Amino acid sequence: YVLSYAQQEAQFSQNMYNQMAINPGVAGSTKSICATAFARQQWVGFKDIDGNKGAPQTYLLTVHGPVKAIKGGLGLGIMSDKLGFENNLGVKLSYAYRLENVWKGNLGVGLNVGFLNKSVDFGKFKPIQDDDPLLKEKSVQKDMLTDLGLGIYYSIPDKIYFGASTSQMLQSKGNFGVADITLRRHYYITAGYSYKLPDNPSILLEPSFFIKSDGASTQFDFNALVEYNKKFWGGLSY
Repeated sequence: YVLSYAQQEAQFSQNMYNQMAINPGVAGSTKSICATAFARQQWVGFKDIDGNKGAPQTYLLTVHGPVKAIKGGLGLGIMSDKLGFENNLGVKLSYAYRLENVWKGNLGVGLNVGFLNKSVDFGKFKPIQDDDPLLKEKSVQKDMLTDLGLGIYYSIPDKIYFGASTSQMLQSKGNFGVADITLRRHYYITAGYSYKLPDNPSILLEPSFFIKSDGASTQFDFNALVEYNKKFWGGLSY
């Protein structure tokens, strides 16, 4: 009997532009419809001895906007995440109830429901023993999991933002015939600040940080961006 732990939620950089993917409280925080697309590839060109591509490939599209009729905002996220012989296709639907003019800013309290279709192609694994009972079926195993996320997001436009959220709250379980998985609850904290240079207001300094944890391990991201005239930006992340 073997028990293993591994990263579940997809890994991204430039998280300051990817708030909707982790926090449903962001839905409707802008005055118009906002769409964001991300593509991330790691270990480009990595293949196994049979020529199968196993390098991680992650693609994400999020869309959200305000809806006055429901006093909040709606959001949609679609993600494709591939790693080795495992494929994940996820969809998240979000709603945020919005409160305006809270300490000169806007507050959103959001909830999302997520659907994750996970599949593993056990036929491409190379067992050490040909009669390995766990891999003898050599078939694609699939399961659909449903889970919930919750988050709050506060912002003063062009000045400051803060968010706290959790995903995979229900810690749903999936069965793949030869293996079972349990989604781990993840926690996120993010914050950022915009500072306009007094002598040159077209230049903004934007420090931010991002913290994520699944209770077993924690990752910190620190970022510093320079934005010019709200059109061009560049910076460093650690």
